[in-house]
Amino acid sequence: MDIDFSQEHRNRTPRQRDEMIEATNRLLKVCKTFLKAVDDKLKP
Repeated sequence: MDIDFSQEHRNRTPRQRDEMIEATNRLLKVCKTFLKAVDDKLKP
C-alpha cells in the first residue's frame, strides 16, 4: 500500500496485484542483469 500524503487524513491507496507482480518482475530482471555484469567482470 502507498500512503497518499496529499490527503488530510493520509489514507492508504491499495496497489493492484498485477502492478505488484509487474514491479517485482522488473526488479528481478534488473538484479539478474546486474549480477551477470558483476560475474562477467570477476571472471578471469
